Amino acid sequence: MTKILNIMWKELYTTFRDRNLILIMFLTPIVLSTIMGMAFGGLGGDDVTDTFGDIPIVVVNLDEGFNLADQIQPGDDITGTASLNDVTFEVGGQTINLGEQLQLNANLAVTDTDLQADNAAFNMGDTLAGILLSTPVTETATTTATDTVTTTTVAGFDNFSFGDLTCPLVEDDGEDGSIGGFSGTLEDLFDAVEMDDPVAARAAVDRGEFVAAVIIPVGFTNQLMPSFDFLSSDDTETGSTQAVTRTATITATAAVTETVDGAVEIYANAGDTISAGIVRAVVNGVVNQLVRVSIAIESVLAGAVDTLLAAFNLQTISQLDLSGIDANLVTQGLQNIDASVLDPISCLLVPGAGTIQVDQQPLDILQTRSTFAFIMILLGSAQAIFFAMFTGIFGVNSIYQERDNWTLQRLVASPTPRSYILAGKLLGNVVVVTAQLSILFASFTVIASLIEGEPSFIWGTNVPALLLVILGIAAFVSGLGVLVVGLARSPEQVQFVGPMVSSTLGALGGAFGFRLPDAIAGISPVWWGSEALLRVSNGEIDQLGLPLLVLFGSGLIAFAVGTFFFRRRLDL
Repeated sequence: MTKILNIMWKELYTTFRDRNLILIMFLTPIVLSTIMGMAFGGLGGDDVTDTFGDIPIVVVNLDEGFNLADQIQPGDDITGTASLNDVTFEVGGQTINLGEQLQLNANLAVTDTDLQADNAAFNMGDTLAGILLSTPVTETATTTATDTVTTTTVAGFDNFSFGDLTCPLVEDDGEDGSIGGFSGTLEDLFDAVEMDDPVAARAAVDRGEFVAAVIIPVGFTNQLMPSFDFLSSDDTETGSTQAVTRTATITATAAVTETVDGAVEIYANAGDTISAGIVRAVVNGVVNQLVRVSIAIESVLAGAVDTLLAAFNLQTISQLDLSGIDANLVTQGLQNIDASVLDPISCLLVPGAGTIQVDQQPLDILQTRSTFAFIMILLGSAQAIFFAMFTGIFGVNSIYQERDNWTLQRLVASPTPRSYILAGKLLGNVVVVTAQLSILFASFTVIASLIEGEPSFIWGTNVPALLLVILGIAAFVSGLGVLVVGLARSPEQVQFVGPMVSSTLGALGGAFGFRLPDAIAGISPVWWGSEALLRVSNGEIDQLGLPLLVLFGSGLIAFAVGTFFFRRRLDL
């Protein structure tokens, strides 16, 4: 046994002293696998912003907004800026002031300042631009003697405080009462700048400075405003029809293909269709959210009018006679309105209440790894087995070279049985292949860790299972070497047949960057070795039975057949 181990050690020692063999066994597969991993997997990480990040866009906002004060017509007895305090109506012979009655409502807790119509100005173009420019929300903290109040302001609604808005779909963070769950901005996806001139913005896109220009037109907010045609005495259903028509005209599709008053224009660079498509999808999503605000408000108001008409059995709102209504009922209703009934609408305005978000969860360990690491596991393992086949075949073929150099004859002349010499040579070949695979897999782990910037053992944490798979691969590779050398009629024939066999099995097993269907790839033990390593990396230890059976089985069969022919051809 000692003599067998000595011969085995001699094989290991002479192999690792050959610099040319070191280049072929280690440097070549490491370089090839790393290049392919970086070409197809980048520099680690799977976040979409790593692939489509910092898309340069320019935003032009021409929207003039909407001012509620412009919609209130002051009477002859009103001087200065109109407010809701100036809105009065006669009910049951009594004059009711809308602003005063709402201020008496303890549920609303509003002041005269909150009701000023000149403060009811908003600009949805600013809202859209703020989202694209990554400045959609600002928070201002006001410290008092007893508490700190945080006021949340949405771009385009600078005169409105969203601090009191609540949405039943968003959970409070439990600390300061502010809305939790806001997903942030698009600053990781877009590198957005703002311009004032749409002509200059389009020219910048033509020059290739930006992927797309998002041009918000003058009438954007007015186009989004709810239709109040349900108050008309002619048709109570016109409002909903206009809302649908309005929605169709401001979708991203219409904005790109048509010139519509109030439609957002996306002027994109045809040379980068993927990034332009991302810009279009984002703008489409934001605009649709703003459309839903308009539709929701209009639906609530239309529903209230329908309820009122049904209560008085009327056909149109113009038939309503306020003189016969009890003024006390109206004032009590205004003073007891509960703002919580509007919470579903506030879900469309509260920053934390966006559309449904999908939080992807990994189904297995492999999905937690970066694309680069996954490629190193899949392709690197196949590359390692591919180059190990060369080592296994030409390692056995080196016996002929030793015979030509009379090294083998000197061993035969020593008091060493010929079976010991053959066993030592073949066992040494197995050890060399095992060492080669172990070093390559360790190198791939180091490279993946360097690329990802953190330690990452890509082959999983079950070291015994990994070593068992390596032994199975080494058994197959060494058996293949004995079979090829045993069937070849001369050392020169091995040099021709060996690379051809290795390349064929490597191509079938996915060593060259493409994977064939499993039914075809399964012909090659290279695929079974790569699949076994993939399962070890994924922690699927209970599914290693079949791959190990194929590796050890094919290796032993090839070893037995090859040894039979090898002993007959080799004259020791």
